[in-house]
Amino acid sequence: MLGEASVDPESEETATHVPEGRATESWPAPADLMRGLEGRLDPDKRFLIYSAGGFALRTFEIKTGSRAYIGRAHSNDLTLVGPKVSRRHALLDADGDKPAVLISNLASTHGVYVNGEKVDSHELRDKDVIGIGDFTLIYVDPS
Repeated sequence: MLGEASVDPESEETATHVPEGRATESWPAPADLMRGLEGRLDPDKRFLIYSAGGFALRTFEIKTGSRAYIGRAHSNDLTLVGPKVSRRHALLDADGDKPAVLISNLASTHGVYVNGEKVDSHELRDKDVIGIGDFTLIYVDPS
């Protein structure tokens, strides 16, 4: 397991749902999402930062040697509740021979986007913007 997080758009405290109909072209820039987080993230760890309305709200640590599922079902390692998120939407794989983290679409209806481009599988780089359903996630890798 990479980390634990659950997001319920009905809860104001942890809500990270992006408004319905949000186009990938309008996702906030990584710098906007990360404003205010400088010095608060461990510089030796990799994270996903996910947001609502341009505000970075939650982090999800990606541990080396691990795999994590992202989707709507609560059995996933990272649960994102939304109508455009499949029950098991994507896989984060940090278990390969390389120090890279791969994100793969698991045949979801709405796909996985990295930097606005629909991908089947993509090796993530620092500050990549990931779109899953109406959620925006930023990959942070200090190495």
